[in-house]
Amino acid sequence: MPSRVKHPIAPPTPREESAVQHDVEGPRFADLASAQTALVDTPAGGIALFAVADAVFAIDGHCIRCGTSLAAGSLHRLIVTCVGCGWRYDISTGQVKNVPALRAHVYDASIVDGSVMVSSTPAAWRPLP
Repeated sequence: MPSRVKHPIAPPTPREESAVQHDVEGPRFADLASAQTALVDTPAGGIALFAVADAVFAIDGHCIRCGTSLAAGSLHRLIVTCVGCGWRYDISTGQVKNVPALRAHVYDASIVDGSVMVSSTPAAWRPLP
């Protein structure tokens, strides 16, 4: 007869814990829309939020080249330009313009009861235009 010994479930390792998706509440959408950008701290690190028309886009919070905050960058349509090095990112795909092999992570973001909710887990790579 098989043994019925219960094995304790080990707590998740830090790597497993960071892989769990957490939604983090960001600013009110009205505040984001007037500022156009914000930086939100999540368990995975900073995520830059951008309001374009009635949509919210979320991308890694820092430039992958120089580390400057992308939330401090200048936004033109769906392109944010890093103020530190001038690299331009498509906020809908994370692609670095003129360097097609490089992409920043993008995150799912939505508006719930007037507040922006952002996932701390990167979304799957989105198709490039």
